Amino acid sequence: MGRLIAIAIVAAASTAHAAAPEGTPGRSLAAAELRGLWVGTVSHQGDATPCALELEPGDDGKALVKLSIPAIHLHRVSLGRLPLEIAGDTVRAGSFVLTLDRTAGTLHGTIPESLAPVHALPVTLRRADRLDLPPRPRPAAPFVKPVWTHDAG
Repeated sequence: MGRLIAIAIVAAASTAHAAAPEGTPGRSLAAAELRGLWVGTVSHQGDATPCALELEPGDDGKALVKLSIPAIHLHRVSLGRLPLEIAGDTVRAGSFVLTLDRTAGTLHGTIPESLAPVHALPVTLRRADRLDLPPRPRPAAPFVKPVWTHDAG
């Protein structure tokens, strides 16, 4: 099921332990506090799959957003430079809307409908130094030689 969640997110996207962030409650979140890797899980009907967002806010009111979903061997796929809006502890990066929980040190929200149009997929992310990717298995199919080749050079 985790792969299905991941595939649904990526299919739609292709067509369209550190400490909590610094700050005190009541103070609006700064774009610089979002910079870096946020790792967590996307959930659906009791199943969960790891995912990560990497945010690189710029001085132009936009952030470069990169998505990782290890279950389908995606690592740091750029979703582009998306408009970045911050209101209090709520962050909007493109169609992602995430809320900072300063006590827990997490960003939480729902995968945007543009990426997962059928189901509401909750996501919770924590700041991290790295995302561990599982080794990609070798193909189970045998390697074959081509029957013929042509040098079009």
